[in-house]
Amino acid sequence: MENNGNSHAAGMRAVILAGGKGTRLYPFTVNYPKPLMPLGNTPVLEVLIGQLLSYQITDITPTLGGSGRTDAGLLPAQQGT
Repeated sequence: MENNGNSHAAGMRAVILAGGKGTRLYPFTVNYPKPLMPLGNTPVLEVLIGQLLSYQITDITPTLGGSGRTDAGLLPAQQGT
């Protein structure tokens, strides 16, 4: 789905389900919580947030949990939001 300039996303809210222990990703989740697993050189959560922002969806709530780790502060702050 490409962003073709339509504003259909205006006023929409996104919830990213980022919880869970990541047992299927073991042993990688020993070093990274699942939402911060790199996709290339970028954490998957950052990729998802960037895609949502490209559609002007700015009300984004990640649900975290499962591993007991709160490493979401490791994501770079999004500029202009």
